[in-house]
Amino acid sequence: TLFICWAAIAGLYHYYALPKNVVEKKIFGVFPHEFNTMSKLFFNFQHTLWIPHSRYFKFKPEEIRKIPCLEVLSESKESGVCVIASKDKKQIFMAGHLEYDENALRREFQRDIGKGACIDLPKNYFVNDDPKAAIAKVWHQQGILFYGNWLQHYVKE
Repeated sequence: TLFICWAAIAGLYHYYALPKNVVEKKIFGVFPHEFNTMSKLFFNFQHTLWIPHSRYFKFKPEEIRKIPCLEVLSESKESGVCVIASKDKKQIFMAGHLEYDENALRREFQRDIGKGACIDLPKNYFVNDDPKAAIAKVWHQQGILFYGNWLQHYVKE
């Protein structure tokens, strides 16, 4: 099972009593992630995984490490833990949004601004962080590869 964003929060809490940790400032943008292990999810990836995020929570690595049947597969210095898996690989939890289309963060930014929210531009989303520039769509092909790897190596097993 692949749990994404809110489903990851719910799944980790339900199955492992792992709490979400609310942050004051929205984690918003496209962030580089490192691999903690070369999981089959990351087969054919280069060194960095770029993942869009739009959330007000984090998972604390020290809390995850207390749960022996979980492991952190990928995290970012800027956005924190992103991909967590059960050691039996039957559950994958992702805090980010590799499924996002090109305009998803722009729509969320415009929605939040329309509500009067005090929000920064999504980081690393627009070329040179300029909202008038093109979208730096660095995650699209990686998303296709990630979900393809999940289907091939996890769903069929």
